[in-house]
Amino acid sequence: MSSNTVESPGRPRATARSVGMKFLAICGLSALMMIPVLFVKEMVVERALRAEIVSQEIGDLLGGRQALLGPSLLVPYTVPATKIDGTVSPATNGTILVSPERGEITGKVTVEERRRSLFKVPVYKTDLLVKAKFNLPDIQAQAPQGAVVDWKGAKIIVAASSAKGALEDIVFQVNGPPLAADPVALDTLEVEPPNLSMKLAVDDIGTKTPNTQYGFGVVPTTPLQPGMSLDVSTRLKFSGVKELALLAFAKSTTMSMSSNWLNPRFSGGFLPQSREIKADGFSANWAIPYIARGVAAADGFKTLSSQLNKNAPIVQFAPAITAYQPIDRSLKYALLFIGIVFLTYFLFEVTSERRVHVAQYILVGLSQVVFYLLLLSFSERIGFDLAFLVSASATVGLIGLYAGSVFASRKQGLIALLVFGILYGLIYVLMSLEDYALMVGSIAAFAVIAAVMYFTKGIDWYGLAQIKPDPKTTLSKTQLKETT
Repeated sequence: MSSNTVESPGRPRATARSVGMKFLAICGLSALMMIPVLFVKEMVVERALRAEIVSQEIGDLLGGRQALLGPSLLVPYTVPATKIDGTVSPATNGTILVSPERGEITGKVTVEERRRSLFKVPVYKTDLLVKAKFNLPDIQAQAPQGAVVDWKGAKIIVAASSAKGALEDIVFQVNGPPLAADPVALDTLEVEPPNLSMKLAVDDIGTKTPNTQYGFGVVPTTPLQPGMSLDVSTRLKFSGVKELALLAFAKSTTMSMSSNWLNPRFSGGFLPQSREIKADGFSANWAIPYIARGVAAADGFKTLSSQLNKNAPIVQFAPAITAYQPIDRSLKYALLFIGIVFLTYFLFEVTSERRVHVAQYILVGLSQVVFYLLLLSFSERIGFDLAFLVSASATVGLIGLYAGSVFASRKQGLIALLVFGILYGLIYVLMSLEDYALMVGSIAAFAVIAAVMYFTKGIDWYGLAQIKPDPKTTLSKTQLKETT
């Protein structure tokens, strides 16, 4: 071959750096960092479950989530045995629950936090004065056909979810004279068992209403009969944890409660008509008329009691937001936050002469994962707000100083501290918000994408500007003319 044979024009060298490929690698690395994040999320769920187990253990000793039923009247009946066509049907017994015409609950609930290990549980004590006005109806229509109503065996009762929560004996005032209450076996009346199960999700505190299971009652000294009026009053002093349900025991019921607890949550069948939260606690008032209660004045015990439990107003004394909920919420945006830090390092890299190795990106990502572990561990000991300040300051300081060291620039280190400080401030906002977390998170994501698009608009993604022509493989104009 002749010495003046044309050589092929030079190709880009294989060692030339491609900014675009580095960017894609960083995006893939951000996704891989979600693997340790998932382990942290599992740990948060485990700690929340442990906290609920501790709460249940304390609740088992102090009465748990109490549901209290005010004075009601239990009237037994008997259906005699019958014989039809040689077939004998045995006698059966039952009970009808009669509600008073008017009921009133007033009193105070004192709350304190009990600690076991690292976990705190709100424990309350009730001191409630309950009054009821009865106008005894003829309940024959509510009994089965042929039943004989036993007014002499009627009892005035109150009921609670757990007898362990009773702080003192119950004494009734029935038309004046005091009468000490005895236990009443409600399970023989086919009462539904209490449902104290709880959804153990981090983002949910709610429970199903506990059912009244344990009864306390008296037989009035004066024999009862239809048309008689009774004025009944008693005090209900019970302990419990987290929740208190007060059943609308009368046809028309009013309730008034005050407490030293600063963060109540109201739920159940009826919300308070008025409430006030002050520096020393809260007060709330309910008024539940007969037509709103939606339950018959007299019916079978099982039917009526289950309906009252479903419609009971509930006061929750658990914190509105536990430490585990905001941590869990922020973990949902972990990919966004890790990606922002990686993009910041990437922008520093493409605008400087320094190059960041993938291993250095991994170290930065792991430091952010450790932030959540620090936050979780410190929150259980010093509270969420202070734990966030400590954990965020340590993490921002670490990755900011690391940026200044990697890029050998004090200016970029200070910029990194500012950017990461704003980022962790956004994390705190997302952790604190409940109803607006999604909106704030989506706006932040949009703002980040817009910023990245703006700051990377002049980047040579293919890295062609870094490739210099090779004089050995590039022909000059003179050589081109000689070869033609």
